[in-house]
Amino acid sequence: MSYCRKCGAYIPDGDVSCPACGAGTGENEGAAKARETARKDYKEYKVSGEYRSQDNRYGDREQTREYGGPGANAGVYSGQYDADADMNRSMGYLCYLGLLFLIPFFTRPDSQFLKYHCNQGLVLTLFCVLVSACSAIPILGWLGGAAGSVFAFYCLVKGLANVSKGKRSPLPLIGNITLIK
Repeated sequence: MSYCRKCGAYIPDGDVSCPACGAGTGENEGAAKARETARKDYKEYKVSGEYRSQDNRYGDREQTREYGGPGANAGVYSGQYDADADMNRSMGYLCYLGLLFLIPFFTRPDSQFLKYHCNQGLVLTLFCVLVSACSAIPILGWLGGAAGSVFAFYCLVKGLANVSKGKRSPLPLIGNITLIK
């Protein structure tokens, strides 16, 4: 959401000029059109329910453009993912705040972006529970609890940064655990 620098009118997302006075927004026209196309692709994806993933849908055949593998749909897939990340970024922050990951998990079950970050948030929450349980053990548990707490805070910051960038990057050490598919 933005406003015109010249007249102050509201400019819808993706527009490259003000609808009231016609002044340019200064945004690259190609980037705006690409973002709008990605949003339309995502809306069509939500209506059709079809999701193009990079799993092995073609048996043992090589996944190339000639067989219609991921190379053929890479632009469509990345556009859908980018649109999914843009539309659900604000909900993605909740994924890393303890049990609040349940809100995006149940309110937007079709979003692959949110599913990934809900999984990362659940793993981080379970790690924090484990660290707090270990810190009840005298001396070694206290040291392990302190180190685990620092690591958990680092993972929290890393996860929130991944959401803000729209990336699906695993957390260090614990990020490869999959509990939500």
